Amino acid sequence: MPVRIVALSGSLRAGSLNTALLRTLRDVAGDDVDVVVAPPLQLPLFNEELEASTPRAVVDLVELVASADAVAIATPEYNHGMTGVLKNALDWLSRGDRPLRGMPVAIMGVSPGMIGTARAQEHLRGVLSALGATTLPAPGMVVGRARDKFDDDLQLDDGRTRKYLARLVQRLVDSVGQGVQDD
Repeated sequence: MPVRIVALSGSLRAGSLNTALLRTLRDVAGDDVDVVVAPPLQLPLFNEELEASTPRAVVDLVELVASADAVAIATPEYNHGMTGVLKNALDWLSRGDRPLRGMPVAIMGVSPGMIGTARAQEHLRGVLSALGATTLPAPGMVVGRARDKFDDDLQLDDGRTRKYLARLVQRLVDSVGQGVQDD
């Protein structure tokens, strides 16, 4: 049975390089890996008063994450942190059955800047730790100067970055059932 990885993007943009990175994750994963790129995280803002009748989009996200053996998250960096869209999704995932508890998670991000999304990943790592997720050891995959690595069709055409991504997905697959330690 293949390992199922659910991939979440912290971007809502149709032309998101972070979402494109997750599609590439699906391409470089082996035949024994099923990567499901989640639809854009268009969820209502977290509000405890909505929990009595949880919105359908939230239920769908929780069920998708709960169906995973592992999760991959790609986050842009906004003002030295992860996006509000991603933080909101994590707030919803922190409730009820908490599907991220004990879940192996790989963190990555793409940015046109030199240092990629290193600060956003650190922010994300802290939140995932609070949720009980077991993140792969730092650093995550930081892709800087992204415009040089993707073609006009948003295909990752940088061979070195593709190889690194393939190694990252293999580390994530290897972590399933291993009790990866959060750092």
